[in-house]
Amino acid sequence: MKKYIWEPGNATRYELLMGAVDSKMLLCWLREGGAGGTCLRWNGDDTVAATYLEEKMGTNLGDAVGILSFLERKGFNVVYNTNEEWFPYLEELRKAVDN
Repeated sequence: MKKYIWEPGNATRYELLMGAVDSKMLLCWLREGGAGGTCLRWNGDDTVAATYLEEKMGTNLGDAVGILSFLERKGFNVVYNTNEEWFPYLEELRKAVDN
């Protein structure tokens, strides 16, 4: 398990833990001041969609997209759902991932 601080360029900061557990990937967002939060476990080869992450981690779509940009940067398969409300921000997040 490794700790990451992710700032994707959308005025947010995510304190994340990620690592392999029982042959699956575990991602934890320590959104409660670094002391607690929410987790997602998935098969690392599977694609993670924004709406799936939003539902399973109990977050809003904006944070789900921000966390997905972290997973994409780390080489995981992600899908940014084509929700028109968030579509304009995807280009900015992609730039952050590419840097």
